Amino acid sequence: MKESRKKEKDFMETLPLKYTGYAVTFQEVPNETSLIFNISGCPYKCRGCHSQYLWEYTGEYTGEYISEEIEQILMQYKGLVTCVCFMGGDQNLAELKLLLIKCKSLEFKTCVYSG
Repeated sequence: MKESRKKEKDFMETLPLKYTGYAVTFQEVPNETSLIFNISGCPYKCRGCHSQYLWEYTGEYTGEYISEEIEQILMQYKGLVTCVCFMGGDQNLAELKLLLIKCKSLEFKTCVYSG
């Protein structure tokens, strides 16, 4: 990893997770109806990435930080989806782990897609 990319990744680890949106899909996780959260700020910037729009650290929703809003969103979809999937940036692994625990505590299956 280049030094500049390593510095960016180290810096990004200190920032709260933000998301650019969410949607229900039937195709991302086999045999599951999934609520997908697009997490921004991916520090990896993989060559050939199909979600380059998630490289920028940005959020489009009130509050912008996913940990402030996730429980309310999950409760809206309780009984309608079976899995919660986080796609894109995973720079703050400690916060991501807490989000996964929150989803599990509400009896959702979980999935993470990352570079």
